[in-house]
Amino acid sequence: WYNSVLKGVIGIKVALCDDNSSELLNTANIVERYLNERQHTYSLFTFLNGDDLLSHIKKYGDFDIIILDILMPGFNGIEIAEEIREKNLSCKIIFLTNSPEYAVNSYKVDALYYLLKPFDENEMYMILDKAVAQIVDKSKSFLVKASGKILRLYNTSILYIESVKHN
Repeated sequence: WYNSVLKGVIGIKVALCDDNSSELLNTANIVERYLNERQHTYSLFTFLNGDDLLSHIKKYGDFDIIILDILMPGFNGIEIAEEIREKNLSCKIIFLTNSPEYAVNSYKVDALYYLLKPFDENEMYMILDKAVAQIVDKSKSFLVKASGKILRLYNTSILYIESVKHN
């Protein structure tokens, strides 16, 4: 089992969260294959519960793409997404679940997609293509490390840049 897979520099930050370890590993393999085939630099993190995902975000910063199961013990995926949305409006949230009953609620957190398990790998690729295109479109951006976190700054959000003690 792995907690993270790093290729090259940070690039696209992806989180997967599912309480079922075999489904989590299967999804991670598909997402990793997609990112490698499309030749993206990326970091991929897996979480077995929403608390660990939220703790990681608080400590290390946001993700570009989050793939969330909905039916999990403790907080469900919708509740986790609501908490994420309080601080991050730009990450792409994809729900991956066995239950269609929360689809309408997914609109409240501006989910990119609601995918039912078992899913077709080609459908996941199509959804990831859409998510990456939206990130890349906005990512006239760069990554900076500040206070121990890696943050993505979009050119449109920068007012000025100052360099201090830099030779």
